[in-house]
Amino acid sequence: RDVGWLHSCLGNPLPLPFASPMPSLPHSGASQIAPSIGQTVPSVGGSENFRGSAVARDPSVSSEAPKKKKAKPPPVPSASLAELLQFATPVEKCLLVIAALAALGTGAAMPLMLLAFGDAFDQLGLSATLPGARNTGSSVTKMLLTFIYIGAALLVGRALSYTIGEYTCQAQVARYKRAFLKAVLRQDVAWYESARPEELSARIADGMAKVEKGLGGSVFVLFEGVGYGVGGLVVGLIYQPAVAGITLATVPLLILPASALMYVLQNGSKMVSRAYATAGGYATEALFAMRTVVALELEGHFAAKYEEALRAVRWVEVRNATVVGTTTGLALSAYLVMMVAGILYGSFTLSNEMEESAFEYVVDGIRYCAYDGDNTPAGATPNTSCAPLVPFEMNCNWAELFGTAASTPLDATPLGGGESSAQLGGPNLTLLEGMGFESVGAFNAYVVASSPPGYDNDGYHPCRMAAKLVLIAILAMMMAGEGFSLSGPPAQLLVVAKQAAADVLSIISRVPAIDSFSEAGQTPEAVAGEIEVRDVVFAYPTAPDHLVCNGYSLSVSAGQTVALCGPSGSGKSTLVALLERFYDPQGGAITLDGVDIRTLNLRWLRSQLGLVGQEPV
Repeated sequence: RDVGWLHSCLGNPLPLPFASPMPSLPHSGASQIAPSIGQTVPSVGGSENFRGSAVARDPSVSSEAPKKKKAKPPPVPSASLAELLQFATPVEKCLLVIAALAALGTGAAMPLMLLAFGDAFDQLGLSATLPGARNTGSSVTKMLLTFIYIGAALLVGRALSYTIGEYTCQAQVARYKRAFLKAVLRQDVAWYESARPEELSARIADGMAKVEKGLGGSVFVLFEGVGYGVGGLVVGLIYQPAVAGITLATVPLLILPASALMYVLQNGSKMVSRAYATAGGYATEALFAMRTVVALELEGHFAAKYEEALRAVRWVEVRNATVVGTTTGLALSAYLVMMVAGILYGSFTLSNEMEESAFEYVVDGIRYCAYDGDNTPAGATPNTSCAPLVPFEMNCNWAELFGTAASTPLDATPLGGGESSAQLGGPNLTLLEGMGFESVGAFNAYVVASSPPGYDNDGYHPCRMAAKLVLIAILAMMMAGEGFSLSGPPAQLLVVAKQAAADVLSIISRVPAIDSFSEAGQTPEAVAGEIEVRDVVFAYPTAPDHLVCNGYSLSVSAGQTVALCGPSGSGKSTLVALLERFYDPQGGAITLDGVDIRTLNLRWLRSQLGLVGQEPV
């Protein structure tokens, strides 16, 4: 088309430097410039884009095409786990299993720290309920040793999983790259024309980076998170299933904002990339057609489009940041809601159980009394009569306190001292002796025998809803939520790696019809050089509807010098390409010394030919 037609399509009344028709081009020239003609030119003044195949529009005909619903994009192909790991040796696969088990064990060991924390909770409870009371030294030592053992296990497990993961990852990635390079060199020319070879380097770099992340040591955090989450669930449900269930019921408050947060984190970069791609598309189009842009005075148009695209980038960034901040706040507050729900349920249930298990504490005729409204061990005083005080009531919670802090000196606590100590036998009594018993076993037997008939709890203490168990169950459920949330990012890395591997493996597994690495085919001992082209029909893969050769025949005797002459696009270079088997004809045959070249070994055939191209490399 001439510039006048282009001017009318753009609808821009600019002065044209010339308006005469462009000289006609032969068919091959048209095919050479078709890609540049087919590029989209931005519209001006609301006119629509055009392509080289378009025709001048009739002003009386509406340019608005009926709107069609956008079809759903096809699903992204994904490799299976076995395909992703196909370059791992049997030894490396065994190592990967060991690393996965180590990561699972590392995660499962983390909730076990709550067992040691349980002893710490008991000690804090003792000091708060009865000042001066303390746990036995063996319990503290046990707690410290538990922390040491768990810490050592975490160190060994995490180091083992990460080291094995990185070692096997680098070995597999090296094999991936070698196989990819070999596959690319193996492909035929037709594949290069349709596979956009200029993108291969970026394609392999991007694909291998994603595969490496999906095979590396960081992906084993997936197993660690699963072990962490399952371990938290098991600990919580074993220690206090009721509180664990109440806490678990509030998990949706955490899942909803966490899911929104994960979606933005996973797709936010894609949204930004798409927005930047739009802006980059305008810039690239303008730079590659700068002469046309300047000739048509479209600089301002492209600048406005580019600025508009950048505003879209800014809006996407602001929206993503807002969603991330909001969902993060909601997710963190959900942890507090989980804790409040568990503590409220546990505290009310514990209070009811303490009332259910209460009885008046009387030992050998000695009553223990307390001030009205202060039924705590700190206010208990032994006496023969409680008037004007009220009887001290023992319950499952106080019984656990006295049994745990039995060896605490009585004088170190508010219970005893002065007249009370003298009344009970002297100043060097232990806390349990101050309560009328010489051994923990005798005390336990007394409280079991004295417990109310309706209270069903083997051993009487600790309470079924003990404060320690409530806290352990709540923290275990929170650990479970945190563990499963840790599994999200590495799981996404694995999904992306499988998708990238599918793209890379599609090239690695492709065996071309014209395979330069194949050992099949004849290898004659001598070549005379007689070439015959019989009824060849051929069209390039990129233009299958345009036949370059249609029943073409040619005979060249051995030793004969032949010059092929004709206009551009008449098939001269095509014939040489067919002879070298860069392509195979759709019909007919080419023979060398009477043998179809498709039956000859490809390497041997090309080693018999010499070619000087018309364009330097």
